[in-house]
Amino acid sequence: MFSREMCCDGICETEYSYTDDWYACIDCADVLFNSYCLEKLRAGTLGRLICNKDHEMVHYPKYNPKKLKAIGKGNVEVGGKVMSVEDWKAGIRTSYGLEPLPAKVQENGMIGNGIKEIEESTG
Repeated sequence: MFSREMCCDGICETEYSYTDDWYACIDCADVLFNSYCLEKLRAGTLGRLICNKDHEMVHYPKYNPKKLKAIGKGNVEVGGKVMSVEDWKAGIRTSYGLEPLPAKVQENGMIGNGIKEIEESTG
């Protein structure tokens, strides 16, 4: 299994794994914080020039097997609401003004035979 140790990019330099509670900046490349350093960043008291207090963060909560089981296979929790992965993806497409995917793509995860059809269509 692939494993990468990560460190908080704040002042604490706490090491953690993918199963721990952490935050990733969506504006900065590979910038991660734990809640302690994120609070300091937001307050302007981090004391380190990294990231920006106004950047949006993605929260990765600590792994919880009971909660994962309750959410169920094929579902995700977004903003406290449980929904199917397909509904979640459709909502993202809608929020970007994109057309729904054809049924064939939704079923297979790709259009038809992928490369074979591309080669045939380009002749």
